[in-house]
Amino acid sequence: MLRSIPCDYMLVLLHFRHKGGKSMNPEKTGAFILEQRKKQNLTQQALADKIGVTRKAISRWETGRGYPDIELLPKIAEIFSVSINELLNG
Repeated sequence: MLRSIPCDYMLVLLHFRHKGGKSMNPEKTGAFILEQRKKQNLTQQALADKIGVTRKAISRWETGRGYPDIELLPKIAEIFSVSINELLNG
């Protein structure tokens, strides 16, 4: 059974998977997350606690070995006071 996905999330998902014919760059996104976290003077653990993930998840994102779950993007963008587009584009 497929779960209903809000339209805003669907648009972000489409952007996330395919932007201008190019794949998203996990290293660029990760570097942006790292930069924003440091600007906020947050440790990986403090950011993880705010979002509800593990410190290892934050580490994976920041090193370009993964992306945040799509459902976490609005919360992360809010914490960093950036748009979801800015977050994904790095």
